[in-house]
Amino acid sequence: MSGAAARPVPRLEDDYCAAAADKRLAFLREVTGVSAEHIGRHGLDPSRLPGNVENFVGAAQVPIGVAGPLLVNGEHARGEFYVPLATTEGTLVASYYRGMKLLHAAGGVTTTIVGDVMQRAPAFGFASAREARAFGDWVAANFAAIKREAEATTRIGRLHDIEQFSASRYLFLRFNFTTGDAAGQNLAGKATRRACGWIRARYPGIRDFCLGFSSPLWLALGSRAATELPQSLLQTVITNVPGPRTPARCTPATTACSLRQPGPPRSGSTGPPGSSRSTTTRAAGWCSAAAAPRPCRCRTRSSPPAPFPAGTARSRSAAAATWTAGYGR
Repeated sequence: MSGAAARPVPRLEDDYCAAAADKRLAFLREVTGVSAEHIGRHGLDPSRLPGNVENFVGAAQVPIGVAGPLLVNGEHARGEFYVPLATTEGTLVASYYRGMKLLHAAGGVTTTIVGDVMQRAPAFGFASAREARAFGDWVAANFAAIKREAEATTRIGRLHDIEQFSASRYLFLRFNFTTGDAAGQNLAGKATRRACGWIRARYPGIRDFCLGFSSPLWLALGSRAATELPQSLLQTVITNVPGPRTPARCTPATTACSLRQPGPPRSGSTGPPGSSRSTTTRAAGWCSAAAAPRPCRCRTRSSPPAPFPAGTARSRSAAAATWTAGYGR
């Protein structure tokens, strides 16, 4: 096959229809020898998929479980919510269920939105730190023009402000966009690129430039950039769980008062820049991790399940059975 001409994936003039999907499935069977019989069985209307997927052939089915109710006292969302979770990881739904049960007994979760922006942080390099500072003054003086240029690329995105961070002879500009109901990653990237092009065409003396986190320049600047630049993507939410003053048993091995133990002040960001988790989800997971088969102690966190006896094979199903023992209680 190495010397054979590449065979392109079939496409039709009306490419979002059942006939186009069937033709591509037949093509895959022919060139790979795989029947792929299951992905063609779905309830999706191909005509509604433009903008979501290309070369559509079918859908993958993932088991969905439901956890809840999660009691939320938000600024917009209030009441009890049932949360669907698509997963093939045993015990995940059970763990979230127990965490939500604990949160409900503690009075629910109060959520407060303290930030709502999508960010991009390009870096500009100069001959000296003084030139970088002068560039920052110029950016501040020309914010209206930069904002107008950035917003020319989007109907819903708005440039809220540009923050500045100095690192040696470099200046990072953190563009903060509001994006309406969209997540806005592409929106913010496209608008920032347009604005930076306008800046570079008008300001002399820029020696180095990088637009994203993957640039060697960004990585070379180390801790300063890593700690101050990627603060949040989209919404920053703080959650509070009041917890009753009198301990009350909520799960077989956990009390709501254990929620008052100090935890990480900011648990919404983990891993490399840009990887973030919902604070509410982390709270539910942390609470459910405290559940274990031992007597309740209000001042200490519960331990994980005791290990299996020596010589016993700890299979995935056995581990799942251990964690789900109190699932329905």
